[in-house]
Amino acid sequence: GLIRQLPSDHPADMLGFSRMLSAWPFVLLYIWMVTVLGLTTLRAGFPFRWKKLAFLLNHAGLFIALITATLGNADMQRLKMTTRIDNAEWRAMDEHGKLIELPLAIELKDFTIDEYPPKLMLIDNETGRTLPEKAPEHLLLEEGVTDGQLSDWLVTIRQTIPWAASVATEDTVRFTEFHSMGATYAVYLQAINQKTKTAKEGWVSCGSFIFPYKALRLDSLTSLIMPEREPQRFASTVKVYTEDGKQVEDTIAVNHPLNVAGWNIYQLSYDDTKGRWSDISVFELVRDPWLPAVYTGIIMMVLGAICLFVNAQKRKEEDAE
Repeated sequence: GLIRQLPSDHPADMLGFSRMLSAWPFVLLYIWMVTVLGLTTLRAGFPFRWKKLAFLLNHAGLFIALITATLGNADMQRLKMTTRIDNAEWRAMDEHGKLIELPLAIELKDFTIDEYPPKLMLIDNETGRTLPEKAPEHLLLEEGVTDGQLSDWLVTIRQTIPWAASVATEDTVRFTEFHSMGATYAVYLQAINQKTKTAKEGWVSCGSFIFPYKALRLDSLTSLIMPEREPQRFASTVKVYTEDGKQVEDTIAVNHPLNVAGWNIYQLSYDDTKGRWSDISVFELVRDPWLPAVYTGIIMMVLGAICLFVNAQKRKEEDAE
């Protein structure tokens, strides 16, 4: 817990503590500990006595959890699968880039993203850094917001187009309604400097993979921009096929994995260049055949703790009598 663990393809430190499970000091201590733990459990269990139930549950549970967690670490499979809408994929890559065929296939039916409201920020024209540098300010364009203050600039929203396309004219760029793939978010606004009383107005947009972003130059030092919208939640509607003919339809989201045929399927990422228009979803598939045994050991320890608590209460009552 105190030493960062490195993947197997990275060089370890001199003592091997950065890869603890394969470091000889840890292995020797581990073997010694589980041996003593196992022998202690056997000695307490023969002959069996009910009053030692809590002791046996705690020690046997810890022994099972330790052994199976170590075996599970060796046998665990962690793979990455890239899927495309309306295509079934049954191949995934391991950490070494090796392609592995799986006993299941995933068909991506739909991919959706919920985004946070866009925001406006000031940047330095020369460095591109957000202003003020130490504590950047932003104006969140939530529903109903029509104005706000950014440093010395009072910003007023004149027009909002959530689904927009940029149209270039001879001397400027304007935005119009565009309810199709690649649409971007755009606002027409006015910015007034409270100190100099200068005013600027124009379009500002975060852009998309089709349309470029649009900034509003306020003066020689400052511009008003709209950064890319941040994803709030992204999820994939999938259909999973297994070898035994089973078909499972469900939605996989971050922190809401799908368990099928011993595999946990996690939502990992998507094509961030297309954002909400992504037709690709990337999943992480994890299989640990020893996990049920680890849970069994943990449950045994919990039951042992309950037994200890009950026995302690009985002893208190006996002492009181």
